[in-house]
Amino acid sequence: MKSYHYIHEELDHLKRETENRSPELVLICGEMNFSVMSNAIDIITEKLKKLAIKQAKITKAKLLTTELIQNVFKHGQKNNISDSYFAMYIDDDSNIILHSGNVTDNITFKRLSTALDSYSKKTDHEIKELYIKSLRENELKENDNAGLGLITMFLRTDSSVKYSFSPANENDIYYRIEIKITTN
Repeated sequence: MKSYHYIHEELDHLKRETENRSPELVLICGEMNFSVMSNAIDIITEKLKKLAIKQAKITKAKLLTTELIQNVFKHGQKNNISDSYFAMYIDDDSNIILHSGNVTDNITFKRLSTALDSYSKKTDHEIKELYIKSLRENELKENDNAGLGLITMFLRTDSSVKYSFSPANENDIYYRIEIKITTN
């Protein structure tokens, strides 16, 4: 199965999720980098300000957007596969939904799935302790594929972090992550 199938599924999902709503969707597909991340943060900030979202929630959305997009361009597959995306939309309850997806190799998949499974079983207090310990002991290396960015996502989200992995092709895995920020 070709990996581009997953980006089409995501676009269909976003279309269904945002149908009959105000056009507050932000969608970025393709190669991600610092410039794309910076522009996405600016666009998201303006859209959320227009919706009169509280500044604390906008700040949280900016931080989590940074983590999600960095995750895509640091750990996504650098081969000829360009199925990376980032999206933000507002759900029916006025929550901010952020998600991203990208293709990754099997080694990164194993590290990510182990870390995500571990973090998802921890309480909020345990995640906070892990975050502080990681900062204090400088345990995480810059090239670690399941490090401080993931811990930050779990620490800063208002609900559980949703994630999934699917085979992209015979060698790679499609990775999707979704975060919700409550606005009430």
